Amino acid sequence: MDSLGSFIRKKRNEANITLKALADRTDLSQGYLSNLENNIKKRPSPEVLQKIAYALGIDHFLLLSQAGYVAEEPTIEYLENRITALDANLIRLRKENEFLQDKLRENKDNEELYDVAFELVSDNWEKIELAMEEQTELRNKLAQKQHQDFHDSFTPEELDAYIEEQHLQHEIDEFRRSEYPDIEELLMRGGKLYFNKYELTHKDKKVIRKVLFALFEDQEQNYPSEEEIKDHYIARQRFIENLQRISERESSMKKGEK
Repeated sequence: MDSLGSFIRKKRNEANITLKALADRTDLSQGYLSNLENNIKKRPSPEVLQKIAYALGIDHFLLLSQAGYVAEEPTIEYLENRITALDANLIRLRKENEFLQDKLRENKDNEELYDVAFELVSDNWEKIELAMEEQTELRNKLAQKQHQDFHDSFTPEELDAYIEEQHLQHEIDEFRRSEYPDIEELLMRGGKLYFNKYELTHKDKKVIRKVLFALFEDQEQNYPSEEEIKDHYIARQRFIENLQRISERESSMKKGEK
């Protein structure tokens, strides 16, 4: 098995992240990270490993395991505690995001302060996305672990219900992104965006946000709640199912006429 330092270097190279970029993302010095990768620094704290895991976009558990803090297979207790911690962290990050959004609006006419706030919001979105990805992965691991360790207490009906619930939530999330796309979210994420087949640069996105802020500064927020989105999704699915039943009935009637 790779040493902790070699493992971190390998994951950093796979993610095409320089040592300086990793230092910036984790608030750790380049010298410290270099010593860690070269096994001069042997066993950093779990908190430091968490920062590195977030920055590299990998499971925190992998680094804890490499450092010898936990067994190679996560326990149910560890997974539950980690998910709880991620829930709290996401609440904190979202509150920070709201605060930073306010700062963006306040400084829309100050180029220097706006640029600083824009970078902070972009970094915050990245942290939120990484936390959500880890949360989803850990929830899946927890479900698998619970099924393995407590399979006698799970009825087939309960397992089917859980799988159906997870599938429904995934479908609703996809529906929200397609039916209620948030321009703010699209602009702040690191992915590519195009207008008239032209790829928007980081600077383009900042200009667009400034224009949108100016246009909608005094508008009341009216984005639908999660419950409203879920109700809309379910209503649409029922409508589609009714159309399918009507189509099948008409097809059956035509076959009967022949």
